[in-house]
Amino acid sequence: MTLAERYRELSSLDALFKECATGTVRVAIVGGPVASGKTALLHALAERAVEAGALVLSAAASRAEQTLPLGVLDQLLRNVESADGDVDRELSPLDHALTRALSSPDLDVTTHLASPSVRDLLGRLHQLAEDRPVLIAVDDVEYADDLSLRCLLYLVRRLRSDRVMVVFTELFGPRRRHPILETDVMRQPYCRYIRLEPLSPFAVGTLLTQRTSRPGAQRLVGAFHRITGGNPLLVKALLEDSLDPARGMSAPAPGEAFQEAVVRCLYRYESPELDVARAIAILGDAASPDLLAATLGLSRHPVAEATETLTLAGLLDGTRFRDGAARVAVLQSIPPGDRMALHASAATALHNAGFPASAVAEHLLCGVGPREPWEVAVLRETAEQALDNGDGERALVLLKRAQRHSADERERAVALSLIARAEWLLDPSSVERLLPELGTAVRRGLLTGRHGARAIDYLLWHGRPQDAAELLGELRHHDERTAGQALNRLRALYPDTRPPAWGEAAPGRAALAPQLSAVHTLSDDVDVLMTGAEQVLQSARLDDSALIPVIAALAALIYGGSLDKAEFWRESLAAEAGVRRTPVWEAMLAGLGAMTELRRGDLRAAHRQASRALTVMPARSWGVGIGLPLASMVAATVGLGNLDRAEAWLDTSVPEAMFQTRAGLHYLEARGWFHMSTGRLHAALGDFQVCGELMGRWGLDIPAVVPWRSSAAYAYAELGRRDEGRALAEEQLAVIPSWDHRTRGITLRALARTSDMRGRRALLFEAVEVLQRSYDRLELARALTDLSRVQHGLGEPGTARRTARRADRLAEASGAQWRGRPPFALAPAARAATEGRAVAEGRAEAGSGAGSRGGPEGVPAAVAGPGVDDLSNAELRVAALAADGYTNRQIAAKLFITVSTVEQHLTRVYRKLRLSRRSDLPSAIPPEASLALSERYGS
Repeated sequence: MTLAERYRELSSLDALFKECATGTVRVAIVGGPVASGKTALLHALAERAVEAGALVLSAAASRAEQTLPLGVLDQLLRNVESADGDVDRELSPLDHALTRALSSPDLDVTTHLASPSVRDLLGRLHQLAEDRPVLIAVDDVEYADDLSLRCLLYLVRRLRSDRVMVVFTELFGPRRRHPILETDVMRQPYCRYIRLEPLSPFAVGTLLTQRTSRPGAQRLVGAFHRITGGNPLLVKALLEDSLDPARGMSAPAPGEAFQEAVVRCLYRYESPELDVARAIAILGDAASPDLLAATLGLSRHPVAEATETLTLAGLLDGTRFRDGAARVAVLQSIPPGDRMALHASAATALHNAGFPASAVAEHLLCGVGPREPWEVAVLRETAEQALDNGDGERALVLLKRAQRHSADERERAVALSLIARAEWLLDPSSVERLLPELGTAVRRGLLTGRHGARAIDYLLWHGRPQDAAELLGELRHHDERTAGQALNRLRALYPDTRPPAWGEAAPGRAALAPQLSAVHTLSDDVDVLMTGAEQVLQSARLDDSALIPVIAALAALIYGGSLDKAEFWRESLAAEAGVRRTPVWEAMLAGLGAMTELRRGDLRAAHRQASRALTVMPARSWGVGIGLPLASMVAATVGLGNLDRAEAWLDTSVPEAMFQTRAGLHYLEARGWFHMSTGRLHAALGDFQVCGELMGRWGLDIPAVVPWRSSAAYAYAELGRRDEGRALAEEQLAVIPSWDHRTRGITLRALARTSDMRGRRALLFEAVEVLQRSYDRLELARALTDLSRVQHGLGEPGTARRTARRADRLAEASGAQWRGRPPFALAPAARAATEGRAVAEGRAEAGSGAGSRGGPEGVPAAVAGPGVDDLSNAELRVAALAADGYTNRQIAAKLFITVSTVEQHLTRVYRKLRLSRRSDLPSAIPPEASLALSERYGS
């Protein structure tokens, strides 16, 4: 401590010492909180007194020696300091005879004080005080033994006219003062009380400035004072932690030195201060005077006094530690047994005060374990809250503690059900070992309601629909409504499974059942279904029982062509799942994202989503749902051109029961197209036909789910069995609803593959037209590629090139790698040569006086061919579309003009370009001009 910190208090003591030097006894009591600088102040006064020629007798009382008779007095006579150092002759320590005489239990206090030994000591002090002032300093007087203090005060009263000054330091606080000081000293006129207050912000700033020369220290004064409360020891420790020799100090950083200082301060106290500080550390933000009293078994008054004392010491601010590091330090300093007992007491206090179960459970986990029935209930309630929030790890800790202390079979069964739910959120494969025990509990009626229904859901997940159906019958006896909801989930996941002795009608939430069977009702009235699916998603929570309904609702949106809505809801739920760290939800939603991206024609995005789905949750944990991400992964990998990798994914082990679910349909479809890509046509046809058989048996023969007929038609066409393929494609075309543009385009393309060249061209034109109204750019690219081949075969090379280039751009955007590019799709070098010729021809035309103005709007003059620059923008738009093979009616619809206007524009185009028929347009309109305009106007 520097003098500047306690200048005022030291000046007061100096003044008293000067008064003493004139021949009048003085007594000063310096009181202050722990580590407030009392001892340092006493040492500073002693040093100044020695320098002034005084004789100094010093002692430090301690808690350990409080019961040692005359311990402090003996210290005073041994710890003697003077300027000349020669005092042994006048004042020697208590010898054995004197100690025995003064501490004899046969003498009362009065006899002690009137004994010859004390009179002799009094005489020697009187002689010394005649020659020089005498300073008697006793530190921590609250721990002084009674006999020493009585002897000392007896001497002071007898030396009132001598140059003697006595200074005591005491720890400030209620009940801290020694009773002898309270009754015999404080009332004397020669006694002065000096109280040490915490350092002011100004004093803290002075200390910071003295300890560091770095600029900006004054800016940190407020933070330092807030954290330490002005306690000098804490200020210095915090400064030690915060000062970096290399970089200086940017902010207070409580660390090891600060935490050690907090513990040192705290352990200067006894009960109740120490107990209250520990209880505040245990209770945290919940701490209040009433809760502290209840936790410690004290009345409110001593708790209030203790918190006031600790606040004055800079450790607390009311019932809170000033900094989190202080609380951590106190927690770590509590012996383990005491800490567990405090947590148990805190749990009871919080429970009795009506705190939420989650707050009580924290202490039950850290305590000695449940001892009362309400404690088990609290643990289970808190675990269910954690499960509702997707925190399976925390729930497991709570439930295992609750299960060990459950009182009866039903309680243990419910705890087991909740443990299964927690483990399922973390890793569904871990629940499989619990299925036998859960099934037994349902059969015995120990698990009913939602707990019984969850046991059924786990069986469904792990591919045991028959066992689930059998348990449904048991559950129905106890809760028909819950059983009906579970039945809806069974039917949604396993369409061909029916519980025994249960009719088609089953109770359940009216708003839920339609969405679970959403794909069964895909028809022209799809808007009603989409609205219902969104209603399910609006009320969805990331709970295990909601997983199947949510998947069904998202699937309904995907199958129904509402990909933007499906992706919006999927991303919203995925963001929540990511925050709550629920792998099952994250993985399933990523799997659905892969399906969505496939139907958009974005192979790269589909691959990313499928990879995430299989990374977040490994294949062994997916149960029968594994078909969903695997199908997307195989389809995306085949499209990206990596057939070896696709084959490796198909080697992944899948449960047999997967083929009883809709995920199995997607898996079969993806595997069939892999076989098509590798030339195994009969294997591909077999997979497509199995899809058809299953969908027909389940009443799920909806092309929007899996268009198996068009897939089989391609296989038949490749096998040379076009009539069989055409029949399947026509059959599928007849049942596709008007809104399903994607499936219609796919089917038209399949039908074209089974038709002759002339019929194929018209079908592919229609397929391209329809697919342009869908999201799927990859299917559009495939249709355009087929069309370009047909155009080339019909002697339209220019049109074929333009169509092929458009297909190439779409394929490149989707990431697709064609296994065989059309021979007429120009390579880059050939394309550059063609473009160079067009530029040269354009320049020659400009040089011959045909006109030097630029080309039509949106087309550079360099790519405008001979005579094209004579066309108006409207004429060139019509000509470009006609060159691409569009009919007059289609051109009119695209450009929002009448058919008559189209005919008039074409008549002028023929005249200006000196053409005699429509088939000459592709060679007269440069591909680049046609391409730019067709892109600009949406072709």
